[in-house]
Amino acid sequence: MALAAVAALAAPAHAAPAGAPAGATAATVDVRSESAPRADAQARQGSGPRLLWSRRIGTSGADAVFGVLVSQQGVYIHGTSIDIPSFKEGYSENEVFVQRWSLTGDLLWTHRIGEPDAISSVSQMSVATDGDVTLITAPGTVGEGYQSHAARVVRHLSGADGSEAWQRELAAAPIFGPVVVTDEAVFEASTWKGSRHGAPAFGGFDAVLTRFDLDSGEVEWVHQAGSPKRDGFESLVMGPDGDLYAGGTTSGAWRGGGGHVGGTDAVVTRIDPDDGSAVWVKQIGTARNDNLNVRAVDAQGVTITGMTFGSFAGSSAEQPGVAVRFSLGGKQQWLDQLPSPTSYVGDAEAAGGTVYTSGRTRNDIATVGRARGSSFLRAVGPRKAPRWTVQFGGDSEAYRLAVGQGRIAVAGETFDKRAFGGRQGPSDGYLTVWED
Repeated sequence: MALAAVAALAAPAHAAPAGAPAGATAATVDVRSESAPRADAQARQGSGPRLLWSRRIGTSGADAVFGVLVSQQGVYIHGTSIDIPSFKEGYSENEVFVQRWSLTGDLLWTHRIGEPDAISSVSQMSVATDGDVTLITAPGTVGEGYQSHAARVVRHLSGADGSEAWQRELAAAPIFGPVVVTDEAVFEASTWKGSRHGAPAFGGFDAVLTRFDLDSGEVEWVHQAGSPKRDGFESLVMGPDGDLYAGGTTSGAWRGGGGHVGGTDAVVTRIDPDDGSAVWVKQIGTARNDNLNVRAVDAQGVTITGMTFGSFAGSSAEQPGVAVRFSLGGKQQWLDQLPSPTSYVGDAEAAGGTVYTSGRTRNDIATVGRARGSSFLRAVGPRKAPRWTVQFGGDSEAYRLAVGQGRIAVAGETFDKRAFGGRQGPSDGYLTVWED
């Protein structure tokens, strides 16, 4: 079965749930909800999104949701759960969990994956038309752009009950960064010092994209790019056109990118998956450090999100949260720098001409209703026309969002005692589903 190519989902090790299959060892996960009418009244005053339902997902440990997808079959999430006592003792009782929810908010099943004495994560998730789920999991501590050196495992789950139908270890190992897997190849984006697999090095650390054969693990091509200074890839997405879109940073100037702006710049490049050649390269930034990653590619364009310590043209300083939209041909269409001195844009998805972004802010940037938390969901129309922004979740952060079936799903982590029905542990995962 072919894996639908999606962005690598980096998870800072962490959530777990109810209804686990027999043999699961994690603590029982409680699922709580906040009534949609009440939450909607908080979030909707004037023209904005309507909250359909929300759920708080947690154990007595530290939990978070790091990935979400929406399909005809429902809403699918994955996250991690850490047992706090064992974590303090120097080892981790950690589990990955995957859940399927109906489009109306009913929990259908939970699947747990435990890796003894290791922190596990999901680096890719896709859902087939029949509801079956394909995951790529990795043991080891992970962060944005720096994933496990151990082999990845492909797991196939039944859409009916979440049971694991089969698994296989990817032949391409070790793997050092975000991956995209198709039915023919494994594509890996990484940061590498010196030559990788014989490719010419630029100096210092370079940005490297490697194609491995899915079955044999043999290297089929290497795309190594950079400058004499420090460079690296930290994100990778396969677009609907089949091309690869990689994002990263540079302290120098990339050939064809437009030149160095200052500090650490953001880089986005479109790469042919057949031979590894660059279709185009764009380098953008401010006079200070910038860190943006490719988050979404659709039929109309590419969206990168992240943060800056400087000011882009047309925006004032001290506004770190930023999203930038490019055409598939590499032309910058708009840039949206949030009106907040403490913000971060973590994810983006596009639908119907609107780009939705999510993340965290410490300031009131809500344009609809009152600011009810530090998680935000923002809609930006064509030509950088912000339509609305809502804030929710108390002390929380939105990690990922997904769009489909007329719904916007936002998932993340909350530390708030009361949000989404009340606390289970020191931190809990959450899932909200909205209608624009």
